[in-house]
Amino acid sequence: MNNKYSYRNNKPVLDKEGIIGTRFFENKKIQIVHISIAPFYELKAHKSDVDALLYVLSGTVEVEIGNEVLKLEKDELVEFPKDVLHSVKNIGEKEAKVLVMKILG
Repeated sequence: MNNKYSYRNNKPVLDKEGIIGTRFFENKKIQIVHISIAPFYELKAHKSDVDALLYVLSGTVEVEIGNEVLKLEKDELVEFPKDVLHSVKNIGEKEAKVLVMKILG
């Protein structure tokens, strides 16, 4: 039997001005969080203790990983290596939506 998952009815794990992140799937190997970022807001630099992927669902974001800055648009993906500072900023005039997939095991 296949299960269906949605972030829509879950309580946010990240809720700050301009940024809402909602986890909607997790097992022993992966955790997936849907993040909405209002125009010109930024998820400040932070590190993770696991590797992660960021996939852009809509909008345009600027991602800083270590000293490298990348512009990502819809249907583009980037990897965040563990223990490396990274940030995500919406540089567009519309809300940006991304999926962050943490590789747990």
